[in-house]
Amino acid sequence: MSVFKQLTINKSMVEDGILSLKNNDVTHYVFDEKLLPLNVYKIVLKAAKDIDFVVILRENSTLVTYEIAPYSRGKIMFVCEEEDVIAKREIHLLEGAEINLIMPDFYNGSRKLNIETKLLGRKARAEWHLATYSLNKDKKIFNISFSHYGNESFANMHNYGVVLNESTLIFTGESTIYEEVKGAETHQTARIIVFDKGSHAQADPILNIYHNDVIAASHAATVGQVNAEHLYYLKSRGLTEKEAKQLITKGYLMPILNYIDDKVLKENFTTALERVI
Repeated sequence: MSVFKQLTINKSMVEDGILSLKNNDVTHYVFDEKLLPLNVYKIVLKAAKDIDFVVILRENSTLVTYEIAPYSRGKIMFVCEEEDVIAKREIHLLEGAEINLIMPDFYNGSRKLNIETKLLGRKARAEWHLATYSLNKDKKIFNISFSHYGNESFANMHNYGVVLNESTLIFTGESTIYEEVKGAETHQTARIIVFDKGSHAQADPILNIYHNDVIAASHAATVGQVNAEHLYYLKSRGLTEKEAKQLITKGYLMPILNYIDDKVLKENFTTALERVI
C-alpha cells in the first residue's frame, strides 16, 4: 500500500494568494493542481525533514511558482496524466535549499511545458531528471531551464527520451549564470533515441554565462536512431522486433524510477511504461 495520500487544501493554508505547506503537508502527499484555488499563484514548501511530494500538472494559463524555503531539502515529482497539457511553472530555491526534481512522463498526450528553476539563494542546489516518450502523433515539447542568481549555486539537468511512430519530442535546455554570481556550477545532458523514420526529435542545449568566476559549466546532447546491431542481437535471441523495442525503451527510461522509494508509485510507472509499445 502506498504511503502517499491526496492533499486536502483548507482556507487556513492560503493567505494573499500564497499556499503554505509545512512539515507533514509536504511528506508523502499528492497535490493535484486542478484543486488549486484560483487566487493562488505561489506554493511554499517548508519542512524540517525531507520533502517527498508529488505534483500532478494540469493545463493552466497562470504562472504557478513552487518555492522551496531556506535549507529545506528533498524531492518533488511532477506527473502528467493521459491528457494534453500546456503549462508554465517556476521553482524557486532559497538559501541552502536542495531539491531533486523528477518527472517520469510515461503517459500519452501532447505536452508543452516551460519549467524554470531559479536558484535564488546562496548554495541552492537542484537536480532535474526527466524520462519521457512520444508515441503515435503526440507532440511533446519540454523547455527546461536553470537560472543561477545565488552564489555557489549548483544545478544538473538530465533529459532522456524515446520517439516512436510519427510523434515529436523536443528538449530545450537552458542554463544561465548571471552577472555577480560567483562560484556557480551548471550542467546539462540530453539523450533521445529515435525508432521510426516518420518521427521528429530535437535537443537544443543553451549555456549563458555572464560571470568569469564559474566552477564548471557543460552540456551534452545526442539524438540518434536506435542501434541496428542491438535490435539484431535481441531478435537473434528470439524476441520479436516489438519486444526488442520495448526492452530497449524500458532500459533507457526506467533508471529514473530509482529515485522513487514508494513501491506502489514505482509499480504504477513501470506498468505505464510497459504499455508504451
